[in-house]
Amino acid sequence: MEQVSPEQGNTEPGPLDPANERDASALLTRAAWLQALALAVGWPAAGHAASVCKALERVPRRNEPTLDTALAATLAAWRAAEEERLQYSYIRLFSGTGPCPPHETSYGDARRLGGPETELADISGFYAAFGIEVTGPMADLPDHLASELEFQSSLLVKAAYARVNGWPERQRIAQQAARDFCEHHLGRWVGAFREAVEAAEAMTPYLETARLIEAALQHECARLGANPSAVHGRVPVSSAEALSCARAEEPPAP
Repeated sequence: MEQVSPEQGNTEPGPLDPANERDASALLTRAAWLQALALAVGWPAAGHAASVCKALERVPRRNEPTLDTALAATLAAWRAAEEERLQYSYIRLFSGTGPCPPHETSYGDARRLGGPETELADISGFYAAFGIEVTGPMADLPDHLASELEFQSSLLVKAAYARVNGWPERQRIAQQAARDFCEHHLGRWVGAFREAVEAAEAMTPYLETARLIEAALQHECARLGANPSAVHGRVPVSSAEALSCARAEEPPAP
């Protein structure tokens, strides 16, 4: 994958063109959706539901019935979320050997002959090529769904910036990376993740979020011309490989 450097293409912005601005706006809209969804699958600290609602309310509507309907259902679910139950639900679903881990390397097929280390190295290579460093709670988990969604969003922001400034080569590099990342990583496993969330009978905010993520990534792949080979099912996890997690406390009585 190519890395953008100051020497590539023009270094001075081109004239602002209305068509460039429209295209950049469309890219930024898609980026905003992915950023909001990344927030939704992050750790539910205090005030998380309100933060997710605020992010989802701010994203521009797409005038695409499937996506806008799924967004409305997701927003309604987060507005009705029982804040005190979110952490319990998150731990039950996503932590340790939970039924639906939000990690790419937890899902797979024969393609993953190199093991999770190979996949993690490839994901980290994408991040490094664009100067992206995973920080915070996900620092050691580059394959976490939130990390991958944020990275995909950042590539669209880079493409938009290049578009509005009239840098076609930089835009091409960013969009090619976005296509490749969807095709070889993010777009491959979000369907398996959604299936796992549905099978686990997750609480409504996480259920609707998983469905919206899959719908958004399907549209993203179509826009980018990516053709991911979807995986279905979990990679077997031995007790030695299982991630440790905090003990889940019983949820409060209704």
